[in-house]
Amino acid sequence: MMRSVAVPAPRERIDEDVCWLRNAVPLMTETYWHQRGYDRVEPHWAHEVMPRHLPTVQEVPRAVGRYFEWLHMHSLGSVSTLIEVQRVLRVSGATTLGELDSLYRDRNGRLVHREIAIKYYLGSLTPSSAPRDWIGPRRRDRLDLKLDRLVNHQLTLPIRAFKREAWPKELPFPDVHEVLLLGALFPHFLSERLPDDVEPSVETGFWCESQDWFELSRARAWAVIPKPWWLSPTQYKFERERAAADVVSMVEQMQQPVMVGSMGGRGFVVPNGWE
Repeated sequence: MMRSVAVPAPRERIDEDVCWLRNAVPLMTETYWHQRGYDRVEPHWAHEVMPRHLPTVQEVPRAVGRYFEWLHMHSLGSVSTLIEVQRVLRVSGATTLGELDSLYRDRNGRLVHREIAIKYYLGSLTPSSAPRDWIGPRRRDRLDLKLDRLVNHQLTLPIRAFKREAWPKELPFPDVHEVLLLGALFPHFLSERLPDDVEPSVETGFWCESQDWFELSRARAWAVIPKPWWLSPTQYKFERERAAADVVSMVEQMQQPVMVGSMGGRGFVVPNGWE
């Protein structure tokens, strides 16, 4: 939790995300991962996690990914025997191979290596099902690049470390490698096309430029959802409603997309000319 700026952690907001985690739908299909030789963490893996299992904290990381890692670590530890989390593996203490997200022993006695990620991708203005045309709100990530990194870097980390004699001697070597990739997809508001190989019931929303927001926002009251509260789509309940003009002003001043939420779902309002 020292890796990023922290924010106050109201218990009711964390509880909301625990409920989300119990039923979160993976981004990619089980077949997609099996074809690449890995197991997908199935929906409801955390069905036994209860808010009382999580520690009482005053702050959580502001970064969505780090907050998700925190929530995942304590949730996994409440239903399995947690052995290691976020362990950086290096060759001879120098060259960094990568960070091991988690290693645990399941109820069948298997040693499991699990890599995790929480991602949000916006589709291109021209509807496309190609993963390369789905980008993160800050333009620092693309769906195809993340999938490639998971398959060829993160999930292969134990094997690469073992071959280079960098696997820690005190850690047992995993029997199984699995992935938990969660998040949501946001096609342009005039499109419904999703990327290839995504789970049909994955959470979806929309994105639009600020010039279109006045018209789109009229039917409902919308709230701006700050980080790190992007996990559960119901977090809008804890934020005040914003006038359309206020949202547009915020987006254009920041020149960055903002997430908005309401009873009707979630979306991103982006600066004009963003794509």
